[in-house]
Amino acid sequence: MEDFIYSYKKMFANYFVFEGRTSRTDYWRAAAVNIVIGLALLLLRHFLPAFGLISYLYGLAAAVPVPALTARRLHDADKSGWWTPTAFFPALNIALVAYCCLAEASRGRNRFGY
Repeated sequence: MEDFIYSYKKMFANYFVFEGRTSRTDYWRAAAVNIVIGLALLLLRHFLPAFGLISYLYGLAAAVPVPALTARRLHDADKSGWWTPTAFFPALNIALVAYCCLAEASRGRNRFGY
């Protein structure tokens, strides 16, 4: 569990960092925590309307670090981070998530660093 929290904290620590690389493990650990928090807020707002505002604020707070994390994950597979906006198109979103899940990291240094 500590590894998941560490990866999640690292995602927010690199809030505006679209350069560099993120491993598959770090990407999916941070994504898992983000999904759990999002689902918890979604569930809670059905019982307590105040959580609607909290859910909205959390979405705003995560609006930059999640695409930054995705761009770094794509860099790890030696792909351009400019593929990240495809997440806004439903059919392409599935392909992007599958790629982030399955793509192996390029070995050693690539054009995006180590």
